[in-house]
Amino acid sequence: MIFPFIAKFITFLIVSFIEFDVSVVFIQFANAFILKCIYLINDLGIQVTDTLFQPESYFRNRTMFSPMKRGDNHVSKSFFNYAIHHPDKIYISDKYISLATGNFCQTFSRMIHPQNASAFILCADFKMY
Repeated sequence: MIFPFIAKFITFLIVSFIEFDVSVVFIQFANAFILKCIYLINDLGIQVTDTLFQPESYFRNRTMFSPMKRGDNHVSKSFFNYAIHHPDKIYISDKYISLATGNFCQTFSRMIHPQNASAFILCADFKMY
């Protein structure tokens, strides 16, 4: 089953976000997987990073679709609320059309607790066919 692998990969991304230059790590590994983008949200629902996309990401219509940015509010999103209420579990959304790209995707999210820092929710969107 692919889910344990994805959970391990997300854990790797968490460590990368905290300890390394995430853009370098993301570009090196995203091309080998169906991972499309990643971003962090604080425990109040506010996005604290810009959405970082795989270099070859395809956007259907830039006028109609655009990614969320640092400072945007996600408090009403199910991936945020699940992570807040189930901090030790990974949320996996149903397949949906991304408002960022216009393509089908699934969002994975999980609360993380970096050392000496507040809690964050790591979100990763995966391409769906």
